Order: sequence, then structure tokens, then C-alpha cells
Amino acid sequence: MANNREALVGLVGSFVSVVARGLPALRAAINGARVGAGQAFNAATVERLGIAVIAAEASQKLHTLVPGPLAIAVKTKDGIAMRVTALGGVSAGITESAVAAMSRVPVRQALMGVGKATAQGALAGALVDGALAAYQAGKAVNAGEMTTREGAIFTAQRFGRGAAVGGAGVLAAGAASAAVAASGLAVMGAPVVVPLVTMVAVGTVVGRQIDKMLPRPQRSLPGPA
Repeated sequence: MANNREALVGLVGSFVSVVARGLPALRAAINGARVGAGQAFNAATVERLGIAVIAAEASQKLHTLVPGPLAIAVKTKDGIAMRVTALGGVSAGITESAVAAMSRVPVRQALMGVGKATAQGALAGALVDGALAAYQAGKAVNAGEMTTREGAIFTAQRFGRGAAVGGAGVLAAGAASAAVAASGLAVMGAPVVVPLVTMVAVGTVVGRQIDKMLPRPQRSLPGPA
């Protein structure tokens, strides 16, 4: 029963982490694409990133892009939406009006938008990882598997780790999108959402490097997601 509960917590944590960091990554991607494409920025630029441009409400269309069970679908006020399923499927969309609005944004402002999204990603990563670590540490302390001091250190480390992973992943998403937009090339092969794949890949690498530098707790706790 306890293992099932831990598995459920881990699944929910992964869902929330992807969504919390994914939305800033998509914002960074749209702004990055605007920087990379310059005056040539349009709906086709966005679609080359694997982000669907749709006329209707994005949140109502996402289920047709990536069907699957146990899905989380969210849409922001600025017209960006994403959907993540328990099987690892992910889709992203943006409304035509949001694309049109971005095309009128000066490149310098779009560059600042990447920076703002990066800060949002860092904050999201810190809050999600910190909350999950606090839950894990609290259980360990109550079970006598960890002292209060060890629990506090563990939580603080994961908070900082989450900030670094979240910020690096979102910044990389913006940079990769700018590069794709500047090249004018479409990503070939299976449909992928370029900024989200980049976010996860870079975040994983950064997280592993941080884990190598951080001292391991004297008592075992579940590893980072």
C-alpha cells in the first residue's frame, strides 16, 4: 500500500513538474522563435517547433493532438496550452491571435520575454521539487529515518536543484527554438514539441551534474524525478 502511494505521489509530481516547467518553456520558445525568425516570424515558424497553431480554443483541441488516459491539459491567458498524458504523450498549442500578437512584439522585447520565462521556469522548478522534497523528508523524519536537520538540508538542496534545472531547461528551450526559427528548417521524424523535449533533456543533464556535486544524505530517500 505504501509503495502504491509513493508511486502515485511520484506520478503526480512528474505530471506537475512537466506542466509547471513546460508552460514557461513554451513561452520561452515562442519568444525565442520571434528572435530567431525576426520579421519572418509567422504561424509556420511556430509549427516547425511542433507547436500547433489553432483557431479555436487551444485547450479544447489538444485532446485530438495527443489522445491518452490520465491527462492534464492546461491553457494560459496568453493563448498557450499543453497536454500531458500518463503514457508520456505531450502536445502543445497556441492560438492564432497569440501568434499574431507575438509577430508585432519587437525582437528586443521578445528577448526579454525569454529571460522572464526562464525566471518563471526556475521558480516553478524550485517550488515543485521543494514541495516534493518536503513531503519526502517529513515522512522520513516521522519514521525516524532522518533527523530534522537532515530533512531541512535535503529539502533546501532539492529546492535549489529544482530552480537550476527549471531555469536551465526553459532557457535551453528558448535558445533551441530561436535556432530552429533562424534556420528555417522543420524538425523531421516523429512529431515532437521541440522546446519541451529540449527542456527535459537539458534539465536531466543539469540535474545529474548537480547530483554529483551535492553530498548524499546519510539516510536514503527517494531520488529526484
